[in-house]
Amino acid sequence: MQIEYFHILHYIEIFNEIIYQLRQIIGQVILDQHLSYHNRNLPSQFLEDQIQGS
Repeated sequence: MQIEYFHILHYIEIFNEIIYQLRQIIGQVILDQHLSYHNRNLPSQFLEDQIQGS
């Protein structure tokens, strides 16, 4: 029972590490897209301003 418990903890650690890495990658992608929108000044920027202005 003790060994199984240790394995579960180990899997949870690995799982948490994967989640952390994914969040870093996704966060970077979102940031890159956000910056590229601002740099290109696409129509979506106009929509964002409309949403924030209301």
